[in-house]
Amino acid sequence: MGPNLWCWQPLCDTPSEIKKSLYHFKPNNTKDLENLQKKLAEIKETFVQYRKNMEYGVLVGMVRSVEECKAGINGLTASFRQISIKGAKGIFEESFVKRLLQPEFLKNLTENTDESKSWESKYGKSVNESLREFLVDNVGKPIDEFFTYLRKDHVQHCVPSNVSSGLATLPLSFVYVNNTADKSRPTNKSLPTGEPLNGKKSYQQIVSYFTTNSMSLLIYITWDLTC
Repeated sequence: MGPNLWCWQPLCDTPSEIKKSLYHFKPNNTKDLENLQKKLAEIKETFVQYRKNMEYGVLVGMVRSVEECKAGINGLTASFRQISIKGAKGIFEESFVKRLLQPEFLKNLTENTDESKSWESKYGKSVNESLREFLVDNVGKPIDEFFTYLRKDHVQHCVPSNVSSGLATLPLSFVYVNNTADKSRPTNKSLPTGEPLNGKKSYQQIVSYFTTNSMSLLIYITWDLTC
């Protein structure tokens, strides 16, 4: 369904995870730098897969309202502000990769003449140029492309709030395009495994996470409104 207003999804924690973990992959040789490239490629795959999940969500009727979609875009892009504003190369200005771009990060490798020359001979670029390329190709570009998808493609499938304004009315029966149900595109309302989707049950599970009693959702809301 995509990010929500508060951006609670794990995807929104990506900057923090990058900042905390990737510095520990500080390369000492060419093999280490190749390993770092693989780790960065996993970030790319994360955003590619998330987009596929959202595209599948459209087909099965699990889509947020227009207002929720726009709020979710704002929530997510706030976590990647420089990429959101400047595109893929905005990655160089994101705070969560600053330590990777400092000379200290590649120092052990750049000061090893044999290893540095070996890298340049194999890839035709310096280790510094390669690292910057890795960051653009595996972090900046996939995130920028995902933002483009959210803003230009996915948002057209979000529905008016009078059609659905929460999980309880999902899944939808048809794919929506620009606020209108496309009756030629019914949704199958099921997971890839064949299990049926049920927004009401999903909502009950979410509510139970945030409450400490066993009252039903209806009783809980009634009690809250009468107090």
